[in-house]
Amino acid sequence: MTHNSNVDKTSFKKNSSTIDNDQNGHLLMNPDSVNNEEISTNFDGADNSENIEHSLSALNAIGNENISTGVGIDDSSSRNELVNPEGLRVDGRRANELRKITCKSNVIDYADGSSYYEQGNTKVLVGVFGPRESKQRGVIQSTQVVFNVEFSMAPFSTGERRKRSKNDKRLLEIAAIVKQTFEPVILGNLFSRSQIDVFIHLLQQDGGMLEASINATCLALIDAGIPMIDYVCACAAGYTSGFPLLDLNLSEENSFETPNLTVAILPRSEKIALIQLKSILSVDKLGDVLELAKVGCQFVHKKLDQTVKTSTADLINKIST
Repeated sequence: MTHNSNVDKTSFKKNSSTIDNDQNGHLLMNPDSVNNEEISTNFDGADNSENIEHSLSALNAIGNENISTGVGIDDSSSRNELVNPEGLRVDGRRANELRKITCKSNVIDYADGSSYYEQGNTKVLVGVFGPRESKQRGVIQSTQVVFNVEFSMAPFSTGERRKRSKNDKRLLEIAAIVKQTFEPVILGNLFSRSQIDVFIHLLQQDGGMLEASINATCLALIDAGIPMIDYVCACAAGYTSGFPLLDLNLSEENSFETPNLTVAILPRSEKIALIQLKSILSVDKLGDVLELAKVGCQFVHKKLDQTVKTSTADLINKIST
């Protein structure tokens, strides 16, 4: 190995700065608090082996210090904790608390049934059309109702401003899940050779998109007068920091450390209509997360039932007056 003798001086800066956290939890250097110690090494020729060894040892020391402080390393310990030492989550809730739920029915005049459902900052609008005669030949020969579901997202519903195609795989997946959840619950034999069309529109996404869509669809179907075996109520739960979390928001869903379990039940019989797990969850923890999600579903059922009773009372008052 040869060194260029024309190089007079090379300076290395040893960093002893303080470390700050940015919004994403990554470690950042604070330039105002940098205390630079300049290490100068002269290369006068190949005889300065001691200076070269001193320079290499200085570089190794700087590298080891960066590793120990976490500079430039994406470590899980540097991420923001989902639950602080006081037991509060990012949005101030306890582990077993649901977000605030606001829901209304009969919000679209030209639809047979409609609903608006808001859970936290997740907002969904649903319109139901039918039962009505189907124009498809295959449906005319059928003795069951055809249940169609279409799911769409507003371009402004997320931080990523883009219009999604109807053939988007994620949108088709959610529509298929909602369809499979409600088909066994609807008394389709009462509407043979007809179809029911459900249009779900996501206005804002802040976690729990699937559960909000199911709850809003249930409310809209009841508003349309379509008979069902029972309510279908959904809720999600996860597991992190040694205990389960109820009703995950968007930041918790996007965390790699938090598995997401979405459950939909029939509240009166407590039968499970849907169960979907994202990420990995050990079997010994699954029972606690599942029970917590079912408790959340029962609370959602009370909220939906109260909304239906209020809407029915308002309708009776309008008719009587």
